[in-house]
Amino acid sequence: QVLANHVADPGVIAIRTDEDRFTNIEELIEYAKTNKLKANGSGVASDEHLVSLLMNQKLGTKIDAVQFEGTANSSTAFLGGHIDILVTSAGEAYNLHNSEQLKVIGVAAKERSAFLPEVPTLEEAGYEGVYSQATRGLAAPKGVDPEKVKILQDALEKAINNAEHVKKMEKLGTQVSYANSDDYLSMLEQDIKDITDLKDLLGW
Repeated sequence: QVLANHVADPGVIAIRTDEDRFTNIEELIEYAKTNKLKANGSGVASDEHLVSLLMNQKLGTKIDAVQFEGTANSSTAFLGGHIDILVTSAGEAYNLHNSEQLKVIGVAAKERSAFLPEVPTLEEAGYEGVYSQATRGLAAPKGVDPEKVKILQDALEKAINNAEHVKKMEKLGTQVSYANSDDYLSMLEQDIKDITDLKDLLGW
């Protein structure tokens, strides 16, 4: 029994601050249509990998994913020039962006990130269909009494939207994004559809 979504961390695309082949998302995509680029992944069908696959499928780019074990390794490789672009989450990127260690140029979500309000979404830049966000929510075991489920849902709505909690989560680099049980279930179903639509590219 799905209860509520707690947080949502949208995917972002970043370039190095000394990058001279492209300076914004439009230039990157146009460049990547005729030139191969290397991006990061953290495993086949990981959030980062899916962004590259979606861009290739929907925008005609030529981005190859190099798989790493975790964000720390991929960020180090990116900053060292071993891959061309970094696909990560807004929560992971915004401190590096604000300290000018990298430059986030696009958000792979339907809305801008509250952590990076000046950075446009890919959709705003004219590129639809490239969406990625890591969500985390809560669920109860199947068969729990409906009255208890309702109590849990009401309590979670209040707790997740609590102003002090929201501020604490921001300090941890995590954006609170409450969704009730119906909306959260729809989000999960859409995630399944998005991955299923890419099964041929994934070799499944």
